Amino acid sequence: MLVFVISQKDLTIAFAQYSRKIKPNGMLWMSWPKKTSGVQTDLTENIVRDIGLAVGLVDVKVCAVDDVWSGLKFVYRLKDRGALKPR
Repeated sequence: MLVFVISQKDLTIAFAQYSRKIKPNGMLWMSWPKKTSGVQTDLTENIVRDIGLAVGLVDVKVCAVDDVWSGLKFVYRLKDRGALKPR
């Protein structure tokens, strides 16, 4: 699943919504505008990571989607996957 957001508010809502939809062994990519993109945003890599960690996910990869967007790949921790119900 790949989600694009431009604000902390949107990111928080997206994590709440989409983290419940991914399978225990699934992944969720969150993308936000780079500082150099010219897109108005209050997001940074650290903020995206912190909000993801707060909902029980862990980041395992970072990427430059293109000249505008950065992305972090989130998954459930291995130790938590067994306790999750299949979706």
